[in-house]
Amino acid sequence: MSKWKIGGGLFMLVLLFAFTASADPIVVGGGWVSFFFDGPLSEASGNPYFWVYPGPQAGVILTVTDGFCTGDTFKAFEGFSLLMTTPAVPISGCPGPDITDPDLALASGLYSSGSVFLAAGVHVIDIFMDLSPYGGGAAWVRVDPVPEPGTLLLLGTGLLALGAKLRKRFT
Repeated sequence: MSKWKIGGGLFMLVLLFAFTASADPIVVGGGWVSFFFDGPLSEASGNPYFWVYPGPQAGVILTVTDGFCTGDTFKAFEGFSLLMTTPAVPISGCPGPDITDPDLALASGLYSSGSVFLAAGVHVIDIFMDLSPYGGGAAWVRVDPVPEPGTLLLLGTGLLALGAKLRKRFT
């Protein structure tokens, strides 16, 4: 192997560690991670987030959801590339008791949220609060593996076979 290839490889490793040295790691499939923000265009606490996901699945889904009080929107970047912007939602304040469960906030439709697919590999993501009628708040982020198409096909085939067997038994 030439010394240029070795030197280039070492340079890339140093560059990778330089970007991830100050980043908060996210465990793929590890659940929700909360973050806090102050005022418009502020950076989320914990930024940047990073993870290494070599597979075996094709990639991961990055999901960001607001919580507590409605009306906050977010932007997620990888480097200088905009990955997603969560949509604006009606500002209705804090509906009843604050929703402090990210799964409920995501499912409710009241809170701004979004997801984006990212291929397997190393990712360093920055999340910025885009709009906040309250001047700050909290939200959540998570990274989940995408099931392989073969796994879904196998599951679907098994469910069809089970349904056919149950149908024969009860008819």
